Amino acid sequence: MKNSKLIKIVISGLLVVFGIISLIKPLFLYDFISYILGSGLVIYGFIMLMDFFKAPKEINDRYYGLVGGVTFMLSGIALIIIPISIIQTVIGLVAAIGLLLISFVLVTRALIERPHFDGWIIRLLIGVITFFGSMIVFSNLSATSEALARIIGGVSIYIGINNILGMILIKNKSKDDSDKIDIDFTK
Repeated sequence: MKNSKLIKIVISGLLVVFGIISLIKPLFLYDFISYILGSGLVIYGFIMLMDFFKAPKEINDRYYGLVGGVTFMLSGIALIIIPISIIQTVIGLVAAIGLLLISFVLVTRALIERPHFDGWIIRLLIGVITFFGSMIVFSNLSATSEALARIIGGVSIYIGINNILGMILIKNKSKDDSDKIDIDFTK
């Protein structure tokens, strides 16, 4: 019990440190994600290549392992060599495309509901504003990515502090009722 509590506090502390670093230097988050994904892709590609060389030559679809292994390894190496630009662009594009789709849904829904719903104009305006917001995000993908990194950093800090406080404040099971947890707010 004591070891698991200590491990949870250490992991939560690391989460807080990760969040602080992400808030201060948002590109750290993209480096971290790129190196983890890149390493995973290189390892998986290597495994696929080993499977290709181990497979009997009579199996025709073993070449999928060769193509997949080389593709995964090259993608992983690209993520490790140029980490920030790939991940940053992808995250910015996902945010921009998401906003664009939301704007299309809002505008379409407003126009469909126009004869039946008095508040259709508000939905139409929100859709148009969201459309212009997506255009702003498309025009500056790196700023969007940095903002998302800072949001992730803030959430990491919140979760880490919440876990640490929970581990400190929760003592043990209540003596009177074993189903309830005793929380000590006097510390």
